[in-house]
Amino acid sequence: MNYKYSLFLSTILSALNAQRQRWLSFIVILAIILFIIEISFRLNEASIISLQDKALIKLQMFKLREKTDFLLLGSSRSQDSFLPDVMTNKLSQIDPRWINFKAFNGGLSGASLQRLSYIAEQALEKNGLKVLALEVSDPQLRNIDWSPSFFASDKKINVEGWLQNNVSNTFFIVRYRKAFRVNILLRLTNLMLANQSNGVALFGRGILKRPFLKDRIEMLEEDKENWAISIIRPQNSVNERLTLIKGEENYLPVYEKIASKARSRGVKILLFVPPVTGKELERECDQQHLNTYQAIANITQSPLVLHSCKPLRMDFFYRRDEGHLNKVGRTIWSEKLAESLIESTLIDRENK
Repeated sequence: MNYKYSLFLSTILSALNAQRQRWLSFIVILAIILFIIEISFRLNEASIISLQDKALIKLQMFKLREKTDFLLLGSSRSQDSFLPDVMTNKLSQIDPRWINFKAFNGGLSGASLQRLSYIAEQALEKNGLKVLALEVSDPQLRNIDWSPSFFASDKKINVEGWLQNNVSNTFFIVRYRKAFRVNILLRLTNLMLANQSNGVALFGRGILKRPFLKDRIEMLEEDKENWAISIIRPQNSVNERLTLIKGEENYLPVYEKIASKARSRGVKILLFVPPVTGKELERECDQQHLNTYQAIANITQSPLVLHSCKPLRMDFFYRRDEGHLNKVGRTIWSEKLAESLIESTLIDRENK
C-alpha cells in the first residue's frame, strides 16, 4: 500500500516538475522576446514614434530614403496634385542628365502652420536635398495648431495611466505599447518600403483604386491657356500698405523661418499654390491673396508658382471637389512643376 502511495506521489511530483519546467521555459522565452523588442524599440525609437501620426510617418519615410533632391510639403491639395515620378520623367525629357533626380510627396490632409514648420525644419536636417517646395493656400495658411500625442494616454487613475506614469520612463516597450495595435502595425509597411515609395499614398489609402482612375481626356485649346503657369518673383521694394489675408502675424514668420534654415543648409525654396477652380479659384486668386503670395515670396526671397488663375474644367478635378485634382489634373500639374523648376532657375545643368 505504501509502495503504491509513493508511486502515486512520485508521479504527481514529476508532473508538477514537468509543468513547472514548461512554465519556466515559457517565461524565459517570453523574457527573451520582450528583451529583443525592447532593444529594437530603443534602436528605432524615431520610427516607432512616427507610426502614430501620418505626418511623422512621411517625415520618417523621407529620412529613411537613400536620396531625395526635391521634397514637396503641404495639405491634401498637395498630396492629390503632385506625382513625383511624372515630374522627374518630365525633367529627364528636358535633359537626360536629370534622369537620377528624385522627388518625394510629403503632402498630407490636415494642414497646419505648426506641422509645416516642424516637418520642414526636421527634413532640412537631411543632407542632399536641393529644393524644398512649400504650399501656399488657404488651408495651409489659416490652420495653425498641430500637436501629435506621441502615444500619450489618458491621465485617469487606471492600469493604462499607472503604466504611463510609473513604468514608461524605464521601458520603451511600455511607453510605446500602442504601437502593437493592428492599425498601427500596418503602417510599418510604409517605413519598410520608404525607399521605393514616392509618398503619394500611404499604405491602404486608395492604393487599389488609383490604377483604375481615368488617366486622360482630350485637351482643348483653352485648357492649354488656362493651365499656363505664372511665377511671382520676390521684390526688393515692398509696399507695406498692401492688404493681406488675415493671420499674417502667424504665417509670415513661419515661412521666413523655414527659408532662413533652408539657406543655411544650401537648399532652395519653391513656393506654389495648387490649382483650384470654381469658388475656390475666385477666393484664392483675389487681390488680397495675390498680395499675400507676393509678400511670402518677398519674405522668403523665393519664387512662387501659380497657374493662370483662369477657371479649369471640372474634368481635371475629383467629382464635386473644386480643390483636389484627379489623376489627369495632377499629371498636368506635376509636369508644370518640372517646367517651373527650370523657368525659376532653381535647378540648372550644374545642379542636377
